[in-house]
Amino acid sequence: MQPSDFQIPPPVDWQRFETLCWRLWRELLRDPNTQMNGRRGQAQHGVDVFGQRDGASWVGVQCKGKDNFSASKVTETELEAETRKALTFQPALAEFILATTAPRDSVIQSRARGLSLQSTGDGRFSIAVFSWDDIRNELDSCPETAQWYCPWLTPPPVMERSVPDFLISHAPADAEVADWLASILEKHDLSVDVSLWPPGASEN
Repeated sequence: MQPSDFQIPPPVDWQRFETLCWRLWRELLRDPNTQMNGRRGQAQHGVDVFGQRDGASWVGVQCKGKDNFSASKVTETELEAETRKALTFQPALAEFILATTAPRDSVIQSRARGLSLQSTGDGRFSIAVFSWDDIRNELDSCPETAQWYCPWLTPPPVMERSVPDFLISHAPADAEVADWLASILEKHDLSVDVSLWPPGASEN
């Protein structure tokens, strides 16, 4: 099962969304030094999370949470404003990403492409918008982040042996203990291969 197989909802608060973005881009960039930018109240220059791709180019992520109940979207004005702020980030970015809990929107994608073309033409950073749909898809390739955000997707470990057999093989080599275990198993209508007792015994 993959995260994209489910309608996984976005975080309910912006702090958890920012943490999710930090974890996700740390894994996507393969940069263990990816960090959250400053703290609340400090100037962040349009960047909430930053890291390096391939240990060289700087990538900045702006985390923009939206009200899921009203299905709010990122506006072109917001994208343009955040892009201008990111121009002041140092060192200069090679990529600027606006990550949002809002659904994918072709209008804002088109505007991002236009801004990116203009920005890279001026020798500046590329620009992209990652909607919640995109973020959920990226979780498929980021198992650590997926495990943190969707722990219920991880199946429980499968025991190769039955519980009774496991108990028998790990119990002390004592006949009284064996009889006690056998009585417990019988009481609960469980079957076990008694030839496994005592541990290490060979079959005749």
